[in-house]
Amino acid sequence: MCPYTSIHNGRAKRKHKHIVELGLTLLAQAKMLLKYWWQAFESFVYLINKLPTSALHGISQKYKLFEKF
Repeated sequence: MCPYTSIHNGRAKRKHKHIVELGLTLLAQAKMLLKYWWQAFESFVYLINKLPTSALHGISQKYKLFEKF
């Protein structure tokens, strides 16, 4: 397969779409102006990193990244 194709980038594209959709949802629910989009997206990415995930067997990404060896 060729690198940089949609097949290889599909996972990143889906994650980006997820962040954008839920960031805009945060804006709408808070009734905030669209000029605060970056803060909504930043908040959502923060929440993603703090919440436990099934891919890591219930451990948060932030914990996994900074756990002591």
